Amino acid sequence: VGAAAAAGDPAAVQILTEAGRHLAESLAAALVPGLPPLAAATGGVLAAGPSLTGALARRFAALRPDAELVPSAGTPLDGALHLARLLAESAESAGSAGRAGGTGSLVAHEPWLSLGGSPPDPAPATGARPRSDNPTASHPAPITGDPT
Repeated sequence: VGAAAAAGDPAAVQILTEAGRHLAESLAAALVPGLPPLAAATGGVLAAGPSLTGALARRFAALRPDAELVPSAGTPLDGALHLARLLAESAESAGSAGRAGGTGSLVAHEPWLSLGGSPPDPAPATGARPRSDNPTASHPAPITGDPT
């Protein structure tokens, strides 16, 4: 769609424009009252081009004229690692306060980290089988290959 929009296809431009507007609405809704009104968007979808990013910036400015759209501080993976570190630090401080095993305990359950009890097992897909590298795992094997 990005390549078609870059080539001037009106349907592709419209798709990306609508996508940018929807992203702006999600981003504006995610701003938390009481925190500085700053927002950043990141991810591969932003490489779709100016039809998407321009619509995102215009719609965000219309929805939240008090907020600023700033450059991201890293990639989505950087954000995930940052959140995982915060989770681990939270669990450490809760454990040192004598609350290990409570809501502050860190539970590792491949491929998740969570606070408190174990996360639910995902519903197995039809024909799913346990991963061969860990026969005791209860989650399905990863999907590989061409998704089409």
